[in-house]
Amino acid sequence: MVTPRILIPLLFLTAGNLLLLLTTAALVDDICRQTKEPPRCVTILMSTDARTSTATLPVLEEAAMFSAGQCKMAADNLYLFTKDPNQKGIYRNCRDLYIAALDALSSGPANLQQHNYAKLVEEAGTVESAVGGCAAAFANDAALVRANQDASVEAQAIAIIARNLH
Repeated sequence: MVTPRILIPLLFLTAGNLLLLLTTAALVDDICRQTKEPPRCVTILMSTDARTSTATLPVLEEAAMFSAGQCKMAADNLYLFTKDPNQKGIYRNCRDLYIAALDALSSGPANLQQHNYAKLVEEAGTVESAVGGCAAAFANDAALVRANQDASVEAQAIAIIARNLH
């Protein structure tokens, strides 16, 4: 039998977790509605990292940077496994754009820790530019089109999160 002594703290814990989840969902919705693809953004932010279900803005920032890195890995795989020399050159160029963009973001955690949010916005713009540069090159490859779109939304989310932190 559950006693009131056990039931009351359990109800408070459950209500607190529900409130936290609702607050996080509202936060993600607020961030994502400012991107070009809100539904994609919500899906990405809520699935990239298990921490996002109880995340603060800095944790969402880290999750967004992680997701952009995953998109770069998709470009790497296409480059490595393509046999067609023409396609390989195109994939190499896109991979290099991703590498440059993610190099720009490599200082993201330090900038986040130092509260240098303007630099994070600038770095997200670098990612967005690189992704835009790859879009035309990969128009015929559905997997990379999707990866580019995901990285684009992530870059937008990074900038929005950084502006909210500023």
